[in-house]
Amino acid sequence: MIVAGNLAKGGAEKQIYLLADSLLKNGNSVCVVCLRRGEYYQRKIENARIAVQWVGQSPSILARCLEILRIAKKFQPDVIYSGHFYCNLYAAITGRLVARLSIGSLRNDGVHEVQRNGKWGAALLQAADAVFANSQQACWNAIDLGRKPETLFYFPNAIDVAEMAEVDVPENLPDDQRVSFLFLGRLISQKRAD
Repeated sequence: MIVAGNLAKGGAEKQIYLLADSLLKNGNSVCVVCLRRGEYYQRKIENARIAVQWVGQSPSILARCLEILRIAKKFQPDVIYSGHFYCNLYAAITGRLVARLSIGSLRNDGVHEVQRNGKWGAALLQAADAVFANSQQACWNAIDLGRKPETLFYFPNAIDVAEMAEVDVPENLPDDQRVSFLFLGRLISQKRAD
C-alpha cells in the first residue's frame, strides 16, 4: 500500500508511479491511497490497472487516518509506504494499527522537510519503522536529526529508461556541440545543483 499526498506532475509523484507500476509488474498487489484526486499521475497509475483511492474527503487528520485504516484492513498490505514526507505519520499510524511494516520517505535533504513541517517535523521523521531517502545527504542529515542509522535506507530515484530510448543522440559530435552535464530541477539548495 502506498500513501501519497498528491499525484501531480512532479518528481516524487513520478517515483510513486514508477514504484507502483514496477511492484505490479513483478507480481505484487498494489493499492495507492491519495489525499488529492484527479491529478496527472493518478491517471497513469489507473491506466496501469492499479486502484487509486481518494482519502482526502475530510480536512481532519483523524478522519483521513481512519479512512486509510479502513482501506488497509480490507487490502491487507504487507508494507505501508509513504511516498511523501508529510504522509509519513499516516503510514506509521496505519502500520502500527494493522501490525504491518511502515516505511516513510525523505524526498529532499531531511533538514528542509523537518523545518518545513514545523511542530510535526520531528514526528514525521521518526514515526515510521524505516525511512527511504532518495539521497545520501538526506540519510546523513536524518542521522544528525536523531534517526537511527539502521532504519535509514538510500533508495535513489528511478529512471524510466523506456523514455530515454526515444531520444536520438548522434555519435561522434564535435567538441563544441557536446553537452557535458545537464541539470533539470528547481534551483534551490536542497536539489544540490552545486
